[in-house]
Amino acid sequence: VTVKIEKIAISIAIDGTATYGYAAAETFAGDEHSSYEARVTAGSYADGEDFATLLATGLSVGTIETSYSTGDTVGENSYVIYTAFTGEADNYTVTAVEGRLTVNKRAVTVYIHDARSDYNEDIAELTWSVTSGSFYNEQVPFTLAATAKKGDPVSAAGNTYYIYATRDEQFSKNYDITFTGSAQYNGEGAGVYTIGAATVNFNIAFLGTTLEYDGTAKQYTATIIGNEQVTLTPVYAYYDAAAGGYVTLGEGQDHAPVGVGQYRVTFTSADENYTAASTSNDFEIYARTIGVTIEPDADLVYDAQGHPVSLTFTKDGREAIVDAVWS
Repeated sequence: VTVKIEKIAISIAIDGTATYGYAAAETFAGDEHSSYEARVTAGSYADGEDFATLLATGLSVGTIETSYSTGDTVGENSYVIYTAFTGEADNYTVTAVEGRLTVNKRAVTVYIHDARSDYNEDIAELTWSVTSGSFYNEQVPFTLAATAKKGDPVSAAGNTYYIYATRDEQFSKNYDITFTGSAQYNGEGAGVYTIGAATVNFNIAFLGTTLEYDGTAKQYTATIIGNEQVTLTPVYAYYDAAAGGYVTLGEGQDHAPVGVGQYRVTFTSADENYTAASTSNDFEIYARTIGVTIEPDADLVYDAQGHPVSLTFTKDGREAIVDAVWS
């Protein structure tokens, strides 16, 4: 009995994937950004066999060509794969048919940087960097925006502002973008935008660095350099040798010093949106020098009688006010 075993007729398409912005590989082995697999469209393999069996028994996959071009978009078109087989598998008659190429999104991770500006300044430039992957052909498929705007109050007053990304409608569909940053906003990574207090520069009315005691408070005032509408309050401090530094007396003119000592005046703003510059003035109040006239100015002979003595204090030829107890 003669038995003739005929080859199995089978039709096979080569399907594959490519990553957006990368060329499709021209060989069945694929590469880092594309891959291929065989799909039976007609007929079937014998039990226990598959496409690897065909390759192991004489079949080869020729050069792969596609209707896809580098930069073609994801999901909008059906891309065809053309190929031909060379050689012959021992037990199969193989016919090549058209396959389909799927373009996958390109994975990119973007870090959104933090940024800051001072109160009432324009919003600073918002920046980002790619930490993994890359964008094709210098595309930037998103824009950055801040939840803060010029004139918003400072962050230190309990306000939290973010920098977030919005994907565009043209190119973002080709990417799988992961946004990261120091914060989260609307479920995605984001940056933090900080609004700091604006610095108010000012001049201190100069009373002098050495002031003679005269019984009055040495009150300093500030004149703002610029157009900021803010009130500056003086802060007075005295030098404490034991402490090795200045100790605050208090804020406001009620704390302006009167007595002898070394002092410093700075200024502060009650408006949280402003901070006073670090301008200061050190000054010293020194003891007042006065003349004393004693009456009577003569030697007296003891006579068992009381002789009152009067003291007259003078300063620069005039009677002086003395805030003291004399004995």
